[in-house]
Amino acid sequence: MNPLSIRGVASWEDPEDGPSEIDVARTDHMSVVVYCFDEGQELTPHKSERDMSIYVESGRVVVMNGEGKVEMGPNQFIVIKAGQSRGIEARERAIVLVTQSPPETY
Repeated sequence: MNPLSIRGVASWEDPEDGPSEIDVARTDHMSVVVYCFDEGQELTPHKSERDMSIYVESGRVVVMNGEGKVEMGPNQFIVIKAGQSRGIEARERAIVLVTQSPPETY
């Protein structure tokens, strides 16, 4: 077991392609991904049949789901249930940890 620093894995690779996506853990039951956003980048709102948790490590983002929008900042956390739409838009450069269960398959 090795602890992981969220900021330690953060990288902004190609801002033209949207937020950087770093897979940090994957099991049969969940996936954990670090997203690195530049200001204005987003994960477009979409519906999913997975439970999702969103933890903001740094920066400010707006999280959208079927209930509306909420602005979040460092050390804030939210859960979006399966079946609800979800999306994230960066108000400033941000690092966001996203956990999904079950994991998305590629």
